[in-house]
Amino acid sequence: MAVDKIIVLFPISPMTKGRPVSWNIFGKLDPGAWTQLVELDARGRLSLPSAVRSRLAWFDSIEGGLLATIDTGHVELSSWSDFGPRVLESVKERIGHVPLQSKGQLAVAAMDRYMRLSVEKPARIVLPLDLRHHLGCLEVSVARVVVLDGTLTLWSEANWCQDRAKRLTLLTG
Repeated sequence: MAVDKIIVLFPISPMTKGRPVSWNIFGKLDPGAWTQLVELDARGRLSLPSAVRSRLAWFDSIEGGLLATIDTGHVELSSWSDFGPRVLESVKERIGHVPLQSKGQLAVAAMDRYMRLSVEKPARIVLPLDLRHHLGCLEVSVARVVVLDGTLTLWSEANWCQDRAKRLTLLTG
């Protein structure tokens, strides 16, 4: 009994990490908007693609890391040197005006809301365990990266997909 075999040949080309920005032609519609699902490495670091970095004028000049502002299902990232000291002072001021028995609760609320992140070269963000858990990256090692009007946000892919219908109504009217 003869067995037919199908052989498929693929041209050999060098594999490179990442992909050119041109892979998503809709990215050209607005130079300030981009979204992409990004894998975390085994150490919980997220490497920002060049398409993301090119849309964030402030990212290349960050000093002192990033301020993570944590919301339900997503995290907004901004320059620590631009926003971190102000947020820290604001929280310190609030703690100074609450009764002694409430200071600890306010401090825990601030720890639950804000985090300082380090950035390694080249554009690799170290996501602590708490943040990876919040973004659902412990079960699935990916995060949705969104740039919109100079703002960098990381989303849990599950939460991003839940809001998909709302985004699609923008296209369909």
